[in-house]
Amino acid sequence: MHAGLAEARRRSADALRPRERLRVSQWSDRFRVLSPMSSPEPGPWRTSRVPYADEVMQCAHPDDPAEWIVFRTGTQVAKTETLLCILFFYMHQFPRSLAMVQPNEQACVDVSVQRIDDGIKASPALRALVKDQHAKDEEGRRGKDAVLVKKFPGGILFLLNAKSKSALASKPCGVLLLDEINRYPRELEGEPDPIGIVEHRS
Repeated sequence: MHAGLAEARRRSADALRPRERLRVSQWSDRFRVLSPMSSPEPGPWRTSRVPYADEVMQCAHPDDPAEWIVFRTGTQVAKTETLLCILFFYMHQFPRSLAMVQPNEQACVDVSVQRIDDGIKASPALRALVKDQHAKDEEGRRGKDAVLVKKFPGGILFLLNAKSKSALASKPCGVLLLDEINRYPRELEGEPDPIGIVEHRS
């Protein structure tokens, strides 16, 4: 058999093989890498280091019947990192429209640059998906869209400001992640609260 034909058949067989349905923590342990910038323990993510986050991640799987997952924690106990595991899992395994809401625009920028971009760069599986995360304008600056919007095959991620009614109301999403909700405004331009606005888009 011609070598090229054999290779084509192998690739076709690989494409048709059912994909292993990993749980969120299994995916994180296999594919996520923490960088020195984001973690005092850089290297492969280990759910065993934060066992209390495991149930939260399991409930976030698309096969789980849970519609809302609420968890309240102390500071610096991997709450945002758990959200990032869920976010990165969907980007890689179940791509769709995703949204992460932060308390204000600066928080959106900080999370995007310091946590999301860093997590993508550190993890080869994610780096291969989001290739234009450092897109720049004509003057060599990163455009706002490159910071607040991440495109990847089959999906898109929006970083949304909880103080912006227009941003919250304009982005439909399949998976919604809310971070630091105690810092959201209680009311927003005649609407009951930011969570109520964005919930209707999910």
